[in-house]
Amino acid sequence: MKIKAYHKDLNSLHVGCEKPRAYYIPYQSEEAALDGNRENSSNFINLRGEWNFKFYNSFEDIGEDFLSEKFADTIPVPKCWQTELGKGYDVPLYSNLFYPFPLDPPHVPDENPAGHYNRKINLSKKADKKYYINFEGVASCFYLYVNGGFAAYSQVSHNTSEVDITDLLCNGENTLDVVVVKWCDGSYLEDQDFFRLSGIFREVYILERSENAIKDIYIKTEVSEDLGSASVTADVEAEYKLLAPCGEIIAQGGGKIEISIDSPVMWSSEKPELYTLVINAAGEYIAFKIGFKRIEFKGNVAYVNNQPIKLYGVNRHDSNPETGYYCDLEHMLRDIHIIKQGNCNTVRTSHYPNDPRFLELCDEYGLMVVDEADIETHGMGFEYRDTWDWMRWSKLSIDDEWEPAYVDRAERLFERDKNHACVIMWSLGNESGCGKNHRAMGKFIKSRDPKAIIHYENSHLEFKAVPVGENYSDISDVESRMYAPLEYTAEYCENKNSKKPFYFCEFCCSMSTGNIHAHCDMFRKYPAIWGGCFWELTDHAIAVNGGKGYRYGGDFGDYPHNSICCIDGVVFPDRSLRPGFADMKKGYEPFEATYDNGKVSVFNRRYFETLSDMYIEWTVEVNGESVISGRIDDTSIAPQSAKEYNLFDNAPVSDCCYLTIKFRNKEACKWADAGYEVGFLQFDLSAQQSKNELSAALPAVAEDSRFIKVESNGICYTFDKPYGRISSIICGGKEMLSQPVQIEIWKAHGYNQLGDADDRRSAAMQAAVQKTYSATVTSEDNCIKIACPVSIGGPAVVPILKGEMVYKFYGDGSAVMGINGEFRPLLAEMNMHLPRFGFRFGMKGGYENMEYFGKGPTETYADRHLGAYYGKFTTTVTDNFVPYIRPIENGSHFGSKYGVVSDKNGSGMIFAPVAEDTFCFNASHFTPLMLEETKHNDELVPLEDTIVYADYRIDVQAGRGYYETVEPERKWGFEPFEYSIAIKPFSSGINPFEFIKDKR
Repeated sequence: MKIKAYHKDLNSLHVGCEKPRAYYIPYQSEEAALDGNRENSSNFINLRGEWNFKFYNSFEDIGEDFLSEKFADTIPVPKCWQTELGKGYDVPLYSNLFYPFPLDPPHVPDENPAGHYNRKINLSKKADKKYYINFEGVASCFYLYVNGGFAAYSQVSHNTSEVDITDLLCNGENTLDVVVVKWCDGSYLEDQDFFRLSGIFREVYILERSENAIKDIYIKTEVSEDLGSASVTADVEAEYKLLAPCGEIIAQGGGKIEISIDSPVMWSSEKPELYTLVINAAGEYIAFKIGFKRIEFKGNVAYVNNQPIKLYGVNRHDSNPETGYYCDLEHMLRDIHIIKQGNCNTVRTSHYPNDPRFLELCDEYGLMVVDEADIETHGMGFEYRDTWDWMRWSKLSIDDEWEPAYVDRAERLFERDKNHACVIMWSLGNESGCGKNHRAMGKFIKSRDPKAIIHYENSHLEFKAVPVGENYSDISDVESRMYAPLEYTAEYCENKNSKKPFYFCEFCCSMSTGNIHAHCDMFRKYPAIWGGCFWELTDHAIAVNGGKGYRYGGDFGDYPHNSICCIDGVVFPDRSLRPGFADMKKGYEPFEATYDNGKVSVFNRRYFETLSDMYIEWTVEVNGESVISGRIDDTSIAPQSAKEYNLFDNAPVSDCCYLTIKFRNKEACKWADAGYEVGFLQFDLSAQQSKNELSAALPAVAEDSRFIKVESNGICYTFDKPYGRISSIICGGKEMLSQPVQIEIWKAHGYNQLGDADDRRSAAMQAAVQKTYSATVTSEDNCIKIACPVSIGGPAVVPILKGEMVYKFYGDGSAVMGINGEFRPLLAEMNMHLPRFGFRFGMKGGYENMEYFGKGPTETYADRHLGAYYGKFTTTVTDNFVPYIRPIENGSHFGSKYGVVSDKNGSGMIFAPVAEDTFCFNASHFTPLMLEETKHNDELVPLEDTIVYADYRIDVQAGRGYYETVEPERKWGFEPFEYSIAIKPFSSGINPFEFIKDKR
């Protein structure tokens, strides 16, 4: 039997399949239906497990006798076959933009891999039952055979396909054969930003059902304008019960379902109250969770349940480093917990419908959902790989032949998820240009639900991506943008002619998270901004070496690829938190506060609930140690209201004094333990105090033709005159340096800064060195001073900056080193900038312990530090390293007041700024060049040495979007600057707060 190639026929989207319907599972009893565990339904037969498997390099290689072939291999189902690394089942391919096959729609390549799945099932077939097999996700399409007979063909990777296989089954042993093809004509509509993987990646199961069972159920809810009454209707006749959120039966009956409710309890992300409708028909019990909500637009402001709420969201892909697209229930729950712990209230299912159980979890946990259709044609805009064409981008979206495929995807999205309270917008897909096929999608959804909110970001492209004279801006009910400049957003909101709520479907690409707080401030400033979804939840990567490492685009020989574009989440693939998570969480906090003279006024940002589920834990710390603390349990602050608390009468007086207020869960909830820190607020109470005068005793000085030795208090510095730098520091008879101290202006670029890399290299910054013109020694009142005119430059260019280095050595063994610098004018004219400026200390091995007072406990940078708080933190140099999959600049601590490295015996060195409050402290076992030249974190080999970075400035980490160069206004400018740090070696510990109070 030769397989009929439906996957090459644009007119054959589904053959032998049932019409799409709402997701539900029938149960044998009301109790089982209410429990909701489908594994416990006697109607549910799960086909998860090991299947026989044969891989074909091309669909064309499948012979006519394929149903009788022998199998040598097995494969887990669900799982993407490319994640079975080393077995020759194709390779993972990551592309953000480009189609991985010739751009020749609707044709697919001849060399088109396929996989043949096979398994036996034993079934006690009942004469009065029908049997439906469900495939919840298969990429990209499949052919189904039952006992040798053709049953169905279907496509649309991320939607359910249901097939009635009753007539092909027999009582006893049955054989299922599924042929999955990597590419089909529908693959032109699935050019999303993810790894291109194949296979059965969601669960497969059979439903045993009564012959006259209900097929589809559409449950409609209506809520009155004043929220005082609601109704529930369903387009079926059956026995039913409606249970209130408390479990009380509030309605029951038989026949057509029409229920009226007085004073309904509303569903919201803050308190996701769910009713339960149990339907009993044909011996089956089906339970649906129902939430009442009311969404309306008043002008360009969106209201949910009569409140102008904000969407604090995140984009989520199905992504598992071990199995590809397959995310089991435990995995989905972990994602939900992380999302809620990040103070998010919204998820966009980028860029396809998620597993149907994910929507159930969003109903239950209180996450609003922008439910997106399985459509993206991004690569259509690239007629040639590096040539973008706006009109070509919309080629499929304006083509009549493709309209049925577009509408089919809208239908499958809507019909599956129509009964979910969590869905607030229906998205027509992503980055597919714009055209009449999108209008047809929206028209279908509106025909099913006239009040549905339609989202489509590209609807604003009518001016350049559709034929002249046509306008599709009315397709979307919201004005959606991704990575829009904030000045544009403000202009839209201030324009009286702006008619739609503004929504960021993507913002702050977290390849190198930064600038989220500017967006959140904008959300709260303008009523017209409904909110947005951060890009994105998790890094996409494929696990290798037993999970010890991860790989991204190009690592498997895949072509075309977009390299590290998939490393763009706020969590790592194993769901451990990346540092950027803290800033997202901070930006989305449900409270804010002001402080004045011992009193704090807390404002509740929520719209429906008080803050009574949290308690306030506050402490005043002086020099990193708590001196006053307390707890507040009375947090019943009304929504959108403030309450003042008197914490103390007199604050301590200290150079380093901070009030930190943490909000913690009073009790364990579904997504976090009791005591979980929901967020924090911090206030600087420091008061400037007088500095300590240092001893006037001068160090001993010895000078020869090459070196200057300065010695005091058991510490000896050696200054190398020709190079203008400290080449040796000996404390307690022990050499501390492994290399001379030097100026460092280079850093390993962040993911979003690849566009800057060539500019930096063109200025020879990476190879820049210090030139010292002279060295002059003088004695001052209490120190020895060495002054050196210097410049910093690299090969083939004039110096980048010039200035004077000044070193001061004091009698207590401390030293100050600093520079007065001026940049070359041409640097600014060329719109170039320094990646960093600071001093680099190469210290011998053993200095592993690390302490700092600054923003922590995560790494922090100038544009990503608001999710951290000031405090005294201890760690190790090894643990300070952040294991980004592709190594980048990491581990710095912005705004530090001091940093210390020490060995196990308590000897080490302290580093502190003399005046600059942007001092960044870091200690690492890696140099910038090591990070820059290593492709994968697991390939890094740490130095035994400890490299300390005492930085004046580090370039901000992120632009607005993928590979977007940092905006000029956020880069470090080119004004003349002064920067000095104080250092002091010690052999048996040091009081850092006394050190930073010393006058130098």
